[in-house]
Amino acid sequence: MSSLSIPTVILSVSAFLLASRIIVKRAAQIPAAVRTAIVETLDACLFAALLSLVIITFVVQAFYIPSGSMEPTLMVDDRILVAKFMYRFEPVHRGDVIVFRYPLNPQRDFVKRVVGLPGDRVQLKDGVVHLDGTVLSEKGYTIKPDFGNYGPVTVPASQFFVLGDNRNNSEDSRFFGYVPRGNVIGGGRGQGRARRRHRLPPRRRCALALRSPQCSRPSLRLARAFAQIYPSRGSEAMDPRTLTAAQIGEHLARMTRPRKAWLRLLAGDARVTVRELAARYQARRNAARAEARRLRDLYREERARRRTGLVVAGIDEVGRGSLAGPVLAAAVILPPRAPITGLDDSKRLTPAARERLDREIRARALGLAIGAASVEEIDRLNIHGASRLAMARAVEALTPAPDFLLIDGRDRLPLRCAQAAVVDGDASHACIAAASIVAKVARDRLMRDLDEAFPGYGFAEHKGYGTAEHLDALARRGPSPEHRRAFLPVIQMGLLLL
Repeated sequence: MSSLSIPTVILSVSAFLLASRIIVKRAAQIPAAVRTAIVETLDACLFAALLSLVIITFVVQAFYIPSGSMEPTLMVDDRILVAKFMYRFEPVHRGDVIVFRYPLNPQRDFVKRVVGLPGDRVQLKDGVVHLDGTVLSEKGYTIKPDFGNYGPVTVPASQFFVLGDNRNNSEDSRFFGYVPRGNVIGGGRGQGRARRRHRLPPRRRCALALRSPQCSRPSLRLARAFAQIYPSRGSEAMDPRTLTAAQIGEHLARMTRPRKAWLRLLAGDARVTVRELAARYQARRNAARAEARRLRDLYREERARRRTGLVVAGIDEVGRGSLAGPVLAAAVILPPRAPITGLDDSKRLTPAARERLDREIRARALGLAIGAASVEEIDRLNIHGASRLAMARAVEALTPAPDFLLIDGRDRLPLRCAQAAVVDGDASHACIAAASIVAKVARDRLMRDLDEAFPGYGFAEHKGYGTAEHLDALARRGPSPEHRRAFLPVIQMGLLLL
């Protein structure tokens, strides 16, 4: 959350207005009456710009909440008005929501709630906040025992001990220490309407007070803090120079969003191990961001269609190139929100990953169905026709009935339903990727059952595909009833006719 750009923009606009005024004032070719009117208009605009700069700098300013550290009091993208001028003349109270410059990086602004005033003895014990040995009244929230222990510490003069209301996702005084009085920019005076980024129904906002004399807004979700391990280190716990490499590694494993300033300190640390820890953490974070972008792209088209009210299903088949066993197809309708982590084309996944994702897809899918075409139908219709038949059967068995189909491949299905064929759709569309995983896992299980019914062919290993081991077994044993006659080599067809 930063306000640096607003004064810069105002100053730039003021400079433009001033330059325009000078140019117009000297433009003799403009009629005097018109020139006077333009100059007066520019003077009024310049006065308004400078007045707004004074108000933003010294009186009050709107800040937008960038993270969930103050949930549920303040949600992401909520706006609060920060009183600057009056806050210089009135004392800070326990329970105030304040905006302050981050002690480890003064270029950044944070918003937290004041819990401890100068001289207070603060302790977090078994999930409960103690002030001067007295339990702080925090009604309305469930305090979990795993919140963590911290302190006791005594708040120094002219400093404050602050906590985020969402203490499971907050970097506060437990990590960076106390907030000096000089770092306080102002106090929150009201909560405004959040900005809308899309044309979606407005999110429900919590109508909560920003100021409470009893500091009655701890988080709904509480987790064990880093200070539980090092409760005596107080505000120095985040200084990497005072920590061992093992402590830093454990801290990085616990923190969900370490601040960039702290990561920069680790990257510049004199110890090679610490720099390697920072590099590995950064690599993991970059990988997580790349995965989030990939999932966002994977879900993009079906989410766009869902916003128009359409129920979108993805369809894919498996077993098209196998020498034995049926061809299976799956149709899946995914929920529009909460992407499934790791979802991808089944061919890119390990068997263990496919099994895990299959369970999650089945648990979360709004609709799921499987269709099959038997070996006899493959021989009668050819593999192309049998694959389309299996897909159509999966769609017809799907509940609820879809409004739009996304089909992997080049061909549409002979169904009265809006549809689109997508080449390599299992790598670019979430519902098709889910269908490819469900179909693949179901067919693999079927082939393992066939391996027990027809031992010696190795169906459990190669799933019916034409590996060297499979072809060798065919040469030795001849085809089984589950082998596709149209796929067998000519010599195997001869054996079948004997």
